[in-house]
Amino acid sequence: VEALQLTYGRDDAAAGRGSVRFGRFDLAAETLWPVDLVIVRDVLFHFDSARGLQVLRNINRSGARYLLSTSFPRTNNTRARRHFHAGAAFSSFWPVNLQDAPFHLPRPLLAVGKDGAGNARDGQRVLGLWPLPLWAPASPARRRRRRLQSTAASMAAPPPVHITYLAL
Repeated sequence: VEALQLTYGRDDAAAGRGSVRFGRFDLAAETLWPVDLVIVRDVLFHFDSARGLQVLRNINRSGARYLLSTSFPRTNNTRARRHFHAGAAFSSFWPVNLQDAPFHLPRPLLAVGKDGAGNARDGQRVLGLWPLPLWAPASPARRRRRRLQSTAASMAAPPPVHITYLAL
């Protein structure tokens, strides 16, 4: 939130960055435009699993070609979520494994880096590269079930979180 306040509305031309734009974008509520690569580094682990899934669905619908995102491939999401405190904004964190439930992404094409060593929260982090779309299109019956689930979930949805993005 502080980074957003510092950068949003800044005079980029005066800062010598005429080709750089700052703005507000809600990854869970808005659909991205088609690009080659969407980078979602150190973002999803601040959201609960429902909001994280919504972000991934919006990226999936964007027409982009690849996703590069933080993941913790050795984490069990069921156990990790117990320590997450929804509503604590960016002060809450859980090590999200994008290959585990409820995300069920396949193995990434490429996994880069392992930050730290021996620490369950930091020692497993990688940047994974996935081709888009992430999932096969849903059948009509599955879409109806999701719509019903989405309607029920939206009644208790948290307020939108705005993320700073950089467009070159």
